[in-house]
Amino acid sequence: MKRLSVVLLMLCAAVCGVFCASLAPEREPQSFDSTVMLDNWDFDVILDNPSVMDGYEIALVTTTKGDPVYTWFGHSGLEVTYPDGESYFFDYGLFTYNSSFYRNFAMGRLWYSMSASRLKTNVIHYDEENRTMRKTVLDLSPEAKYALINFLVYNARPENREYLYHYYKDNCATRIRDIIDYATDGRLSAWAKQSDFSSSYRREAGRALEADPLWDWLLNFLQGGRIDVPADLWDAMFLPDVLEQAVIESGIGTPAGTLVDNTSTDPRPATRETYSLLSELLVPCLVCLLLCAVFAVLARLGLRRAYGIFGFVVYLILGILGLVLFFISLFTDHDVAWFNENLALCNPVLLLFAVSNLRFALRPTELFERLRRQDTLMVILGGVLILLKIALPETFGQHNLQQILSLLPLYCTRGFVSFGRKSRERA
Repeated sequence: MKRLSVVLLMLCAAVCGVFCASLAPEREPQSFDSTVMLDNWDFDVILDNPSVMDGYEIALVTTTKGDPVYTWFGHSGLEVTYPDGESYFFDYGLFTYNSSFYRNFAMGRLWYSMSASRLKTNVIHYDEENRTMRKTVLDLSPEAKYALINFLVYNARPENREYLYHYYKDNCATRIRDIIDYATDGRLSAWAKQSDFSSSYRREAGRALEADPLWDWLLNFLQGGRIDVPADLWDAMFLPDVLEQAVIESGIGTPAGTLVDNTSTDPRPATRETYSLLSELLVPCLVCLLLCAVFAVLARLGLRRAYGIFGFVVYLILGILGLVLFFISLFTDHDVAWFNENLALCNPVLLLFAVSNLRFALRPTELFERLRRQDTLMVILGGVLILLKIALPETFGQHNLQQILSLLPLYCTRGFVSFGRKSRERA
């Protein structure tokens, strides 16, 4: 009966992993969404005296990455300089740690807000974080300046400033991208659509994440195939540095130096200019090979207790990761995690495997063959996933080679390795 229960749980995990459909519905457009707000704003204003806007300047401000993970992509904001010389900074990256923040974050409800503050305050803040702020002055008509400034002031009101953040489609950079596009009558989007740029959200995000192999693996593991759809240059402007370059190359903006320059003292690794699959695979594969070697050596030496305890630790970690992925894939609004093939490779059933490994370490009568059968089932699941990806690449198009190569060899090693004589005598 126990064996049947395990097999059924494995089958359920396989179905959820390969054909996972979130129980959370697609979110309907809301009044606070970027394009919805901009659609309802009149950018076709007519000024009786356009020269009144001569003293105003609007600039895109791009800030380099910081230390926390959520700052690794950098930051975008708009600087508005008034005729009296005072400059204000408008950005869409404000969030507050309060009693509901972690619960909302866990459920995929990322409430961010737009803020307006004195530019000097932000310069001091980012200088203290050892980050550089670059300025690109926007070439806008007097009417566009007028409409854009009024929209920012309207958006900064307490009743209008909150919005649901999305990692790729509605963040600090895409909000400003949309504003610039509307203010230039679609000039930025039209220019971007003519580009032959072709990538994906995962590849573009990977350029920043590859600096830390652990975070790179973890975030790739948690995100499903939705971020592997083709992304053009317009889509890639979710990254502040891509937005900055696009604004400059399209002729909409002109570089105007830096507000604060810490490039010479910034110890953080630079974001890669191009995505590198080799760099993405190198460390996870080396770690996997090391784990395989440890399990193989412990098995050949017949070290039952060490093998079982080490297996318990490894499968406990993987089982917890699988449980987290199972939860966010099915029950939350994190749409980037929906339909995640990685559940076929790492799911909550591994927690049962962890218990089996612990029992094997502590009970001399526990059979090693049971562990091998469990891992063989994971090998079969991984093999089925690979066959589906080969046979139906359009349906199973998630870019998860990193996870396949860092998990499947582990299951293969444990599923086919044999124990030494010592273990057979002790068993």
